Amino acid sequence: MTITNPTNDALTKSESEPPQVSGRAGGRWRRRAKWGLIVFLAVALLLEVGLRWSGLAFPLLLQADPQIGYLFQPNQELQVLGKRIRINEFHQRSDSLRANTPRILMIGDSVTFGGITIDQSQTITSQLERQLGDATPTFQVLNASAGSWGLPNQRAYLDRFGLFDADLLIVQVGSHDLFQPASTSEIIDQHPSFPSRPPFFGIVGFLERYAFPRIWPAKHREIPLADRSAAQVAAQFETNMTALQNIFALAKQSQTPVMVVHTPNRSELNSMPSTDDVLESSRTQFLNLCAENSVVCLDLHRQWMNEVDSVPAYYRDDIHLTPAGNLAVAQSLAELIQTEFAALTTRSSELTQPHKAP
Repeated sequence: MTITNPTNDALTKSESEPPQVSGRAGGRWRRRAKWGLIVFLAVALLLEVGLRWSGLAFPLLLQADPQIGYLFQPNQELQVLGKRIRINEFHQRSDSLRANTPRILMIGDSVTFGGITIDQSQTITSQLERQLGDATPTFQVLNASAGSWGLPNQRAYLDRFGLFDADLLIVQVGSHDLFQPASTSEIIDQHPSFPSRPPFFGIVGFLERYAFPRIWPAKHREIPLADRSAAQVAAQFETNMTALQNIFALAKQSQTPVMVVHTPNRSELNSMPSTDDVLESSRTQFLNLCAENSVVCLDLHRQWMNEVDSVPAYYRDDIHLTPAGNLAVAQSLAELIQTEFAALTTRSSELTQPHKAP
């Protein structure tokens, strides 16, 4: 005969059955979950509205191009933290082309573009307009540029769109541009700074563009110069000088005067002699190429070496300029244009003077 222990049976039964939640406790949990969801949605809504209001929700959009690499999509306008950015119908950071107005075309990379932290009025091109025209602009200075454009990208843009009947072409060449490879369309939608489509929610766009890159390094970063072989560096420099020579030839063919503005990196501007023999040798060859083609060159490396006290205010990082730096470039350009291209400013005055009846 089997004897059962009632106490053990009760323990076994209690262990096998899940604890019962009272109706009052279950209702409390559901109320907390409901209020938690409401708070979460309210915070998400406020964040979405705030990001859209500040301009951080949606980025500038680009488009892939098989020859140029990529371009900003045309006819965009947005404000990011109060900074206005306008892209015209020719993918330039400029207003639409003005009729019956003499033009200067400036082409470059992110230094010329200015970045989203620089207002449209604070770019080199906008400040140059004011420097040349005082209170009333007499030139329209067009800004054809994009981040990470190398000289081959710039040449391809000019091959496609021409010089827009410009009276002067200005090519901005930074120290890093001497060795910058041509950027390709592969970067579109693979790097957070190069999207072709807007995100559905501003929060998603903010996370993809600003938060995630800090957590996970972005793809398609340029290979540092130090990690390339001497042969690779030399070959890229020759490729870029060929592209620059082609730009000079295009300007000469259309009888358009051309000038170059050379922008140095901040780290190059100190009282110590440079120890980068490759850079200094390449810079000398680049300046010689300009001289051989009778191209006027504003060498800011040489000029700013004598302004070391002012230089810190010109840069927001090692390459890119602040509004004060852009103004310094624009002032130097205006002075050189008025000296070396006096006929342009005279023609501009004649074209913009109101017609007087006889």
